[in-house]
Amino acid sequence: MAGGLVVLASLSLGTSLLGIALGIIALFTLINIFLYRLLVTKGPGWLEQIEG
Repeated sequence: MAGGLVVLASLSLGTSLLGIALGIIALFTLINIFLYRLLVTKGPGWLEQIEG
């Protein structure tokens, strides 16, 4: 869904295919960084709840 939004925004702005690809890469890089930080901070607590 997020990738589709980037493609839709890029096509409506007239961006090239390279711009679309870079936008998708940037978007998913930011999502991965956010999820990594979330798992590092809250993951151990969640795992204790599952085991416990």
